[in-house]
Amino acid sequence: MVGEVMAKFTETHVGHEDELRSKRLSKTEQNYIVGQLVAGVTNDRIIQDARKINNDKLERINLITRGTYHI
Repeated sequence: MVGEVMAKFTETHVGHEDELRSKRLSKTEQNYIVGQLVAGVTNDRIIQDARKINNDKLERINLITRGTYHI
């Protein structure tokens, strides 16, 4: 049987606010952190630097924590 299906796409997850903590880091942010790790920068220093807020605007990278991160 051939039919037609109509769907409505919602980009955000239904039932949750658009929260920074649930967003992923951008590829640029991921690559920056990987580069820092490869260069031998300590985890504590990377986190300390990432938590610096620029232009009074909180970004996803400002909320990183130490732990396992899969790219």
